Amino acid sequence: MEDVKNSAKPEGLTNLQPGDNKYVDINNDGVINDDDNVVFGNPFPRLTFGFIYNLACKGFDLNIFLQGVGKRTMMLRGELVEPGHYYFAERNSGEPDTYYLDGDKLRADGTTEVTDPEQVYRIRVDFSNGTSESATIETIELWFPPLGQFLFELPYTGNGTWTIENTPIEFKQESWGRDERYKFRFTVKQDGTESYEWFGSVNGDNARPDESTPDQFWYMVPVTDDYWANCFKFATPVDNNNADISIVFNTSVQEYTHIVATQ
Repeated sequence: MEDVKNSAKPEGLTNLQPGDNKYVDINNDGVINDDDNVVFGNPFPRLTFGFIYNLACKGFDLNIFLQGVGKRTMMLRGELVEPGHYYFAERNSGEPDTYYLDGDKLRADGTTEVTDPEQVYRIRVDFSNGTSESATIETIELWFPPLGQFLFELPYTGNGTWTIENTPIEFKQESWGRDERYKFRFTVKQDGTESYEWFGSVNGDNARPDESTPDQFWYMVPVTDDYWANCFKFATPVDNNNADISIVFNTSVQEYTHIVATQ
């Protein structure tokens, strides 16, 4: 309580208690107000990198694939939320610390009451400053730039997963070969306004995957709406075949990812 009492507080906020957000007095004037605002969090990685190296010598093959993102300070989730009470837990075992949303603030030890109809929410939480941003995910579509169109929507199937099954995929024939590039567009609604968010590869371009391609190839990160950039590529067996495609945004995976499996 002594630390709460002696810390700088936002103007007009007097009932702070242990477990509430602790604010940083940027200009050291003893008050938290607009003069302390700084640009901090961003859900989009400021750094993306990828490296592919292939070496063949005397019958031996070596394939090295590295990729990643950096300077990402927010969490993105897709959850089907029904009316009820909810909270965030820092882990799924033992006795984790729990948090709840109070408007756009993240607070400790409580629950958030949801009264709206069942919807799929995109929730961004910035743990560095205890703020959050919520929107509903209206649709997810697969963008196929070789044809300049969206091939289909992926229905939500629960637990942060969208899946379409047994859908036909056909690459486009070009003079140089078969074009198989794709990425995803999310339509989200926040405060009654719809907008688009794109997800694709950390690499600007990719080689076609095969059975030796590491899991990191399929990881999804926020990207721009550039027509071709940051596209994935379907594996060769997908061409002229039916496939099951899933987007997985839950705690069962290390990073947001997707899965493409042929019939």
